[in-house]
Amino acid sequence: MSLPAAPQPSDAVDTPAGPRAPRPTQPGGAPVEGLRERRRRETAAEVHRAAIECVEREGLEAATVAKIAEAAGISARTFFRYFPSKEAAILPGQSNLGRALERLLAAAPLAEPSPERALATLVGTLEALIAEDEVDHREHLRIGLLMESEPALRAHVASEDAELIRLAAAVLQALAPGYDEGDARFQAEFVFTAQRIAWRTWDALGPTEECPTPLSRWRWGLSRLAPNAARVAGTAPANG
Repeated sequence: MSLPAAPQPSDAVDTPAGPRAPRPTQPGGAPVEGLRERRRRETAAEVHRAAIECVEREGLEAATVAKIAEAAGISARTFFRYFPSKEAAILPGQSNLGRALERLLAAAPLAEPSPERALATLVGTLEALIAEDEVDHREHLRIGLLMESEPALRAHVASEDAELIRLAAAVLQALAPGYDEGDARFQAEFVFTAQRIAWRTWDALGPTEECPTPLSRWRWGLSRLAPNAARVAGTAPANG
C-alpha cells in the first residue's frame, strides 16, 4: 500500500477545472493577505485564546459563549460569526478541515479522474491547511490537558473526527466517480489516523530536528503507516 505523492503547499493543486491558479504572493513568496482577512484572522485567534483561558479557569460547562466573547472583546452574536460553538473555538482546526472538505465535495469531478489523483488532491488540500496553521506547542499541550479533563470536549472531537472521515470518503468518490466505496472509506480513515498519530506524537515529543512542525510530523506518520499496513496485509490469508 502506498500513497501517491501529494503536491507541496506552495504548488498548484488539481481541481475539477484543472490546475489551480497560484495565489498572489508577496516578493518573499507569502500569500497576499487583505486587511479584512487579517482582521478576521486576528479576531478568530483572540477568541480561540479566550476560549482556552476561560475553560481552563472555569471548566467547559461554566465557560459560556457570553463569557468567552466578553473576554475576547466581542459580542456573543459576533462570536458565532467565527465559531459555531465554544468547543469549535478551542479546536478551530477541525472546523477549517470540514469547510475545506465541503468545498471539495461541492466541486465537479477532476478533469482526469482517477482514485490516485483524487487521493493526491485530498492529501494536498489537508497538507496546505496544516502548513498554514501556526501552532504553538505549549498551547497545544494546554488543549491536550483540557481534553483529558473534559469528557464533553473529547466527545466533541470524536464526533467531529467521524464527520471529517465521512466527508473525506465522499470527497474521494466525488472527485473520481467510480471510486470504490470501501476503498474510499479506508483511505479516508488511513489519512486521518495518520493525522491523529502525528498530533499525539508532536504533543509528546515537541518539535524535533527530523520533524520541526506538525506538517512534517504528519508526513512522518503517513510514511510509517503505509509500509506497515502493506506488511500486515501481506500476512493475511489469501482467501480473505
